[in-house]
Amino acid sequence: VLKGSASALYGSDAQGGVINIITRHPKNGEVSSSAGLSVGSFDGEKYHLYNEGSKDGWFWTVEAQKQLQGNFEDAHGDTVINHINSKALNMKLGKDFDNGSSLVLNYQKYKMDYARPQEGSFSTVRDDGTKDNDRISLQYKEQISRQLVNQISLYRNRTVFNDAYNDPESYNIWNMEMNTVGASDQLTYEGKNQVVTGGIDYYKDKIDKYFGTPEMTGKHVSNTAFYLQDIWNMTSRGNLTPGIRFDHHSAFGNHTTPSITLG
Repeated sequence: VLKGSASALYGSDAQGGVINIITRHPKNGEVSSSAGLSVGSFDGEKYHLYNEGSKDGWFWTVEAQKQLQGNFEDAHGDTVINHINSKALNMKLGKDFDNGSSLVLNYQKYKMDYARPQEGSFSTVRDDGTKDNDRISLQYKEQISRQLVNQISLYRNRTVFNDAYNDPESYNIWNMEMNTVGASDQLTYEGKNQVVTGGIDYYKDKIDKYFGTPEMTGKHVSNTAFYLQDIWNMTSRGNLTPGIRFDHHSAFGNHTTPSITLG
C-alpha cells in the first residue's frame, strides 16, 4: 500500500494512494492444485479450479471459474429479474533468471451472459446482454545491478459489450467494441535513504464498433507520459517525496503535474 499521493507515477487517479497487488509466487519444486464447488440461494452455483507450480526457474498459475445466478427477491419479497452465467480464466507463465531478472506472461479472460430489468429494479421487462473481455500482458524485469532495476511492460486489452441485444428497437441497446494497447518502461534506483523512479508510459484506446453512433467507429485517443519521483527517507519514520509528471494526450493536449508529499 503506497500511502499519500502517487500521481507522479500513476496519474491523476492516484492522488490518495495506490494498492499494488503482487500475486503469489510458488516455491521452487512445488506443485499444488485445488477445486471448489459452492451452491446458494436463487440458483446460485460456483465452480473453481486452481493449479500452480514452480520448477527449474519456471513458474505458472492456472485458474478457472464458472458462476451461475438466477432471479432474486428483495426485502419485500418482490422478484427482481437477474441472470448470470459467467466464465473466467486466468493464466500466468514466468521465468526467473539467475541474475534476479524475470519474464512473465499473463492472460485473463472473462465472459458473461446476463439479464437485468429494463428500467429499474421493479421492471418486469427483461433485457439480455453479454460481456467478453480479455487481456494479455508481458513484463520483463532486468536486474541491472543490486540497486538498479528496469521493467518493461506491454499489454493489450479487448472489451466487447452487448447490452439489450434481445430488443433491437429498444433505446436501451448498447453495443461497443474497444481495444487498448499500451507499453511502459520504468527505471528504479534504490539507495540507502532514497528510491528514485523514472519512466515513460503510453496507451492507445480505439473504438472498433459503437452501436447508434457510427461516427465513433474507428475513433482513437492516446496518451504518452513521462515521470520522475524521489522518495527520500529523512528518518526511520518520515519521508519527503517530490515528483513530476508530464502527459501528452491526443485530444486534450499537454499537462504537467508537480507533486510533493510529506509523510
